[in-house]
Amino acid sequence: MRRALKGPPKGWTDIGSDVCWEDHGGLWCKRDRHSSLKGKRAYWVLRFSNLTDTMRERDDDRPYYEASTAWIDLDDGHDDMIVSALRSCGYTWQGEAIVNDWDGAIIASDEKSRDHVILAALAGYGLDWDHMTSDKQPRWLRARAARGC
Repeated sequence: MRRALKGPPKGWTDIGSDVCWEDHGGLWCKRDRHSSLKGKRAYWVLRFSNLTDTMRERDDDRPYYEASTAWIDLDDGHDDMIVSALRSCGYTWQGEAIVNDWDGAIIASDEKSRDHVILAALAGYGLDWDHMTSDKQPRWLRARAARGC
């Protein structure tokens, strides 16, 4: 029996993963330590997808995985893109908080949680991703992608 893989890679924060990321995908971020030393809000984002169901034209039954990484500096003039990405998720940035448009509930109010919500929104909206694919073990592919950051 296969053991479910849980939790983020070491040193990463979960910003949108399924409990079993190996089967249903995962999204994690970590602050870029080199940029954060200079006072910037720069992050690496790691996205993992199980493409087996979308690759039906393949002749074999082996699973097929994709890991993607992106780097973004949130202080580097991406305000319009951030507002659009949040809007596409049904969120609005109001003062120091990100709120849900539907009921006005506060989603994030401190800098760290705001950054995580923004990164998750940008991941779905469009970042410049570097892709790796493999039919090897998902743990191996995720670790290989995370080492590149």
